[in-house]
Amino acid sequence: MKRYLWIALILVFAGAVIGYRELSSGIGKKPERRGGVSRDIPVRLAPVKKGPIAYVLNTSGDVLPLSQVDVISRVSGYVERIHFEMGDRVAAGQVVAMVDQKEQRHRVEENEAAVKVAEATLREKESQLVDAEKQLERARFLRQKDFIASQELDTTETKAHTAKAQKELAQAQLAQREAALAQSRYQLDLTRVVSPFSGMVTRRLLDPGAYVSSSTPILTIAVPDPLKVIVNIPEKDVNLVRVGMVTRLEIDTFPGRVFEGRIARLNSALDSSSRTLMAEVHVPNSQQLLKPGMFARVSLVLAESKDSVLVPAEAMVEDEGKDFVYSVAEGKAQRRAVAKGWTQNSFVAITKGLEEGEQIVVAGQHRLKPGVKVRVLDDSGQQSAVSDQPSKSQKSKRKGKADG
Repeated sequence: MKRYLWIALILVFAGAVIGYRELSSGIGKKPERRGGVSRDIPVRLAPVKKGPIAYVLNTSGDVLPLSQVDVISRVSGYVERIHFEMGDRVAAGQVVAMVDQKEQRHRVEENEAAVKVAEATLREKESQLVDAEKQLERARFLRQKDFIASQELDTTETKAHTAKAQKELAQAQLAQREAALAQSRYQLDLTRVVSPFSGMVTRRLLDPGAYVSSSTPILTIAVPDPLKVIVNIPEKDVNLVRVGMVTRLEIDTFPGRVFEGRIARLNSALDSSSRTLMAEVHVPNSQQLLKPGMFARVSLVLAESKDSVLVPAEAMVEDEGKDFVYSVAEGKAQRRAVAKGWTQNSFVAITKGLEEGEQIVVAGQHRLKPGVKVRVLDDSGQQSAVSDQPSKSQKSKRKGKADG
């Protein structure tokens, strides 16, 4: 009985060892489909087409006023009145604020009085000069008749010269007083703060009663129409940009709406740090929809082609910096090296490597390798009746073999 028990234990142990080896040898093997046929990779094809495409530069920038300035007083003093509120329109030269005029008026009055004194002094000196010249003329006549001594004539001449000098001094003093009066009147006029150009008040920074100096802004005035957007053009595209080119702007505040602008100015030199050229785009804003500070996405068509070879963007595959697509021949994937051109919307222009009408893989291509078997599906996901379509180069090769 014990003998049979030992035999049974040995058989169980041997079966366990054999099962473990079989299990270990099966680990890591890929399952095969029934019948030993490997699994095909499903793909979807689309034809290569010809059509128009544009080279579009997409960039962005902030919406800014065409012109904006902080209005300041050119004289120091207390603000008496501010005539405009935020959002009001002003015209060029219009008075927007008044600074206290009392001090400036007092200076004007003082200088006016000083001018009057100087004018009276000048009249007095002119009269004295006239009398001195008459006495000199009489003294010269008497000296000719030898009625007076030459010393008396010299004294009379000295008085005449002195009177002339005093008259000239009075003239200079009057001119000085008149210049001071003109300056004080100019300072008085500066208490009337005026707008440098027509625009809209975007900020009111002070209230009446505030003290201002020549560096204190009172209002901010901006030109609301047109507005401008500053964009940067990459160095490689500089030669394609010119003044007058139309741009398209999209603003998040107005989804689905496109605003049109034009390049009005181009900088004469590139920025040395970014290697870009600054362009100023002017955007009409007659309805006042756009506001300074908004963010704009700008599209600029730099070049166009009416007849380019086009493929869907999703068909492109990149490997080690090279571009290619996949086609299908005799049920197998073929890698096709291509030269990529412009990209617009969902299409890419191909400058070399494909011809119109060829079928290329647009779905499933990222799982492919050259020579891998594929299964072509139609748009509904069912297997297509036509699994591939040879390219023109392949057709010519087959024709050559047949002729041989």
